[in-house]
Amino acid sequence: MTIKKHILLGIILLASISGNAQNNIYLEKNSKWEFVRETAFSAGIGIGGNSMFGAELQAMFLPRLSFQLGAGVNSFSGGLNYHFYPTVNSPYISLQAWQQGFGMNYKSAYAGSIFVYRANRLLQAGLGIGYQIHQNPEIEFNSKYILMFNLGIYLPL
Repeated sequence: MTIKKHILLGIILLASISGNAQNNIYLEKNSKWEFVRETAFSAGIGIGGNSMFGAELQAMFLPRLSFQLGAGVNSFSGGLNYHFYPTVNSPYISLQAWQQGFGMNYKSAYAGSIFVYRANRLLQAGLGIGYQIHQNPEIEFNSKYILMFNLGIYLPL
């Protein structure tokens, strides 16, 4: 082999090693251990305290864990969420508390859990069950349990 071929071979080898090193840096920076705080805004039916229409703001504070606060027509809610993947775009299970009614129109307060499925883009739907922890003494309820659902859109911020 001539010296030109050795130099060319060395340049090719060096280029392939440096390209591989850049891939390792990229993988290290974008690994599953790196966490980026995310937020999302949701709006729709049953969101914000099992309301006819409501909105929620969700913030991820640890990988896979987020909290949310919401308000709806005559209701409000709060919850702690466990996401299946470390992003707000993923489905999650939520432990929530919410109140229906304000002031003189107060009806009851509930605590429960809900599973929320989030599609890759825009749509979400959830189904769960809640237990009545307090009620207005002037209103009679058939059961202490309530079915909760939501259907709406979400926007990662």
